[in-house]
Formats: sequence, structure tokens, C-alpha cells
Amino acid sequence: MNLYILVEGKSEKHIYPKWLSELLPQLVQVKHLDLITSNNYYLFSCDGYPSIIKDIPNAISDIKTRTNIDYLMIVLDSDDVAVEDRKSEVLSVVQNCGFDPAKILIVVQNHCIETWCLGNQKVFSRNPQTSEFIECSRFYSILENDPELMGIDTNVSQVTTVAQYHEYYLSKMLLERNASYTKGKGSKAVQNPQFLFQMIERIDSTDHLSSFREFIGIIRYLESGMEAEGEAASTSE
Repeated sequence: MNLYILVEGKSEKHIYPKWLSELLPQLVQVKHLDLITSNNYYLFSCDGYPSIIKDIPNAISDIKTRTNIDYLMIVLDSDDVAVEDRKSEVLSVVQNCGFDPAKILIVVQNHCIETWCLGNQKVFSRNPQTSEFIECSRFYSILENDPELMGIDTNVSQVTTVAQYHEYYLSKMLLERNASYTKGKGSKAVQNPQFLFQMIERIDSTDHLSSFREFIGIIRYLESGMEAEGEAASTSE
């Protein structure tokens, strides 16, 4: 099984390869489409939104010229719109390109990838020391409540959107643990396996983070497909 993955932002191009190496260790990343053979994925990072929407036709064109790519996975933020609205926007572009929607895997991060990362309950300090995180935890306790339902604290002057506030919250939460978070290469704190497994524990033990649960569902679907391919190959030998 082979994937072509479009990701929206600066952090995803660093985070997703680390997560996929744990979730689908059989899949190996390649740096060029021409290097795809079997159980590979190619990841292309777009320049945010709406650039990722504009890049979908190019990705579809790449796939149409090849016969060995099974799925196009599109990873993007919902930002301040509904998850289903973002999915519909993607599907509209896909349909206009005459591409089979059954070969599309849409991953919408509600509101952003930082929202998902707030699902790690072990990182949350129950006895915060910094004034910024004290204010964050007073505004909304992501320890007890669904991070996807958290809005924006308008008292934080440097943020203007929910997604920006979630990034701010995550950075202050990690700072309590002597870790840091910034977009791009500064996202190492959330790339390690234990951080990811705590996020999965959150969706296994609560009904929180429904969009992250959808992503894990896609991963498990791909995993079962790869297992079926492996069994079929063994039978034919």
C-alpha cells in the first residue's frame, strides 16, 4: 500500500513522519514520488491554508500519472469552521478533478494539530507555577474537558483565533514541564512515542477529541488493509 500525503502546515511535516513510524511502522517515507515501490508514502507540506486546497489538483495529477499510489491523504486544520464544512470543501475540489473519492482520506484537525496535542493529560500540571498557565487552566481545564470544545481567551492579546490560542495554551502547558513548543522544527516535544500514546489513551478512555479519533480510525483502516495485502502475498507464494 502506498500513500500520497498532503499536510497543511509547518509542524505537520515534522510530526506526522514521527507519528506514522509508530502507528504504521511498515510504511517507509520516500523523498520523491518516483521512489515509491511498496509500502511507501510521500509527504508534501503546503504553505498553510488555502494553499493546501490549491495544491490538491496538482497532487491528483501526480497520482493519475502513476498506478502504484492507493490513497491521497489530505491533512488540514478546521480552524474556526466546522469539520464537516472543511471536508466538504476538500471533496468539492476532488470531484471537480474527476478523482475517485474512495481514494481520498481526509484528516481534519479540529481546530488544529495543537488541539490534539492538548489531549495528553500527563503533561498537564495540576500545580502550575507560571502565571500564563495558571490563567490558561482557569480559563478552561483541558484535563477534564474536551480540548476541541475550548474557545479563545480574549484576555490573551497576542492571539486572535481559536487555533492560535490552542497553540499558545500548548506552549504554556509544556513550559511547565521544562519543554517548549513552536511550529515547525520546534515541535519535537510532541513527536515522541509516549506523547502520542497518551493522546491515544485519551480517546480510548473518554469521548473527547473526536477528530483525532477519526484520524486513528483511518490509521487502523490502513493497517488492516496492509495486513490483508501481506496475507494475500503470502498465499500467492
